[in-house]
This record gives sequence, structure tokens and C-alpha cells, in this order.
Amino acid sequence: MAQLIVQKLCPRSPVQRLNINGEDVKIAAIVDRIETIARILNNRHYPICVLFDRERRAKTCDQIYVEVECELASRGLNPEQFRVGICDRTIENWILADRSLLLNAYNFTGSAAFEGTQGKPTLKRICERVEQYRETTVGVRLFTSANPQVMYDNSPSFQRFVSRIDFQCSWSERIER
Repeated sequence: MAQLIVQKLCPRSPVQRLNINGEDVKIAAIVDRIETIARILNNRHYPICVLFDRERRAKTCDQIYVEVECELASRGLNPEQFRVGICDRTIENWILADRSLLLNAYNFTGSAAFEGTQGKPTLKRICERVEQYRETTVGVRLFTSANPQVMYDNSPSFQRFVSRIDFQCSWSERIER
């Protein structure tokens, strides 16, 4: 889903999937994949944005972020060349941060928590009265329709990722930081 979102929001940017994530995947294994992709890109793209889900890992997004930076540095990679985003808990949680989107699209007036919760099942329940939730279609549409300012204001994990974006991006430029 993240790949499709980035391709839609940044159509001229190359996108490589990590193809490795899940609550049991060690951060070192994720960094192995990041390192491989970075070396293949061979400094042709700067910065490299990395986005993955916290899933059910016990560590917080901040702890995982520090671990990723340390792993990158220990492998001789400059952590400053990466913009790491860690969704707390899944990318659907960032969609849930925009309540007005959910109200307009699904007449959802509930007060479901979003950051750090099971975002995908929650979003599926909200959508089911109108349509079946599918990550690659409904999820991408909702994410790209969401108000990035509202997501930024409501989601600390989204805010941390976006605050590191220091390159031209028309979508993130709509956010007042």
C-alpha cells in the first residue's frame, strides 16, 4: 500500500519495496534490506525515504527509529541520507487520524483511537457500511484524500516522518509546521 501511495503522490520518484516487515522481523533484517537498496541506488537519489509499520513490536516508534539509525551508522551508512517513517502501528493509523475524512466518506462519528492501535481492522469496520476495505484501492484513495495537516496535527508518528521531509513535495508542503 505504501508503495502505491508514494507512486501516486510522487510520480517521478523511484520506489523500491523493502519486502520485509512484520512483528517478528528484526530491525537488523529491515536495515539489511535498506542497506542493499541504498547500495544499489549508489548515491543517485537523495534523500532515501523509508517507510514501514511498527506492527505489534513492543518497542515504541521512537525506540525503533533510534535502533534503525544506529544500525545504519554501524554499517557505514550516513543516517542523514534517510528519511525514516515508522507508522504507529500501520499506515491505516495515519488515515484514521483524519476524522473529517471518515465523517465525510463513511458518516463515521465514533471516537476510535488511532495511534498505536490496530488501524487496519478499525478502518475495515468503519468502511464496511459503504464499501469493502482493500489496501491497494480504498486505502490508497483514503490516504491520498486525507488532509495531511490534520494527520500531522493528530499523529505523532506521521509528524515525525513529515518533519524530516526537507525536499520539495507538493503534498507535504500543504502542512504548516
